[in-house]
Amino acid sequence: MSFLETKFVSECQIRMKWRIKEDDVRNVQGSLSSDKFSSNIPGVKYWLMFYSNVNEQNVAFVYLCLDFITIKEISAAFTISVKSAFAKVIISNQIYVKPIGWGNRLCFSDELLKPEKKFFVNGIMELELEGTLKAQEIKCKIDEPLSLAKILWENDEHKNLTITVEKKELKVHKWILFANSSVFESQLKVKKTFKKKSNITAKKTINITDFCYETVKTAIDFMYEQNIKEQITEENAHELIGFAKKYDIKSLYCSGYDSKNFD
Repeated sequence: MSFLETKFVSECQIRMKWRIKEDDVRNVQGSLSSDKFSSNIPGVKYWLMFYSNVNEQNVAFVYLCLDFITIKEISAAFTISVKSAFAKVIISNQIYVKPIGWGNRLCFSDELLKPEKKFFVNGIMELELEGTLKAQEIKCKIDEPLSLAKILWENDEHKNLTITVEKKELKVHKWILFANSSVFESQLKVKKTFKKKSNITAKKTINITDFCYETVKTAIDFMYEQNIKEQITEENAHELIGFAKKYDIKSLYCSGYDSKNFD
């Protein structure tokens, strides 16, 4: 895996209008959230959140929320206003170092629904956002292409075999075992002489009694091309290699994870 680091300052303007129904404020406990919008900075999305009378506090808050992954830091300056009520929240310089929301008090909650305060006009409150985002130092990971084994690792839905060890279960794909172990392959295939070829049986479970659960799980992780280095100790390396040799997992017992070179 390699990394590409690009140091720059990328700035963009953000703006949006969010219309909230008076009935929603009356009926919804907790927070309300606007739709999300993509900014002109790659990978950065923004939206507003509104809280009223949370934990019985007589306060209504508004927040600007940012979502980002590859950006190290975002500086935001913004104003959220309800122009009909001459109310606004002004944030002059807020630093976002992770996806989160920042804001302040818009008004007291008991003021929201008073007609003379004009937060709601014809049953609608319009929150208006205007601001500037400035992203600094993007660090992008360039991942190696995923192998089939790593893709299958994430796919639990189609795992079609269960290995039971010490009354615990491990769900796997038969093809992963076929690709790594001639012993597992022979256990899961049966010859049908009238067709003169091998077909996969309906066998859906394998019970292993002579190795502990941790050993079997580590071997399965390895077959799915997961990094097992931190799972190997001087105490369990010998048993892991023993498992690999019994089930003819050549890629494992030839990998150097033995009791003399377990780290």
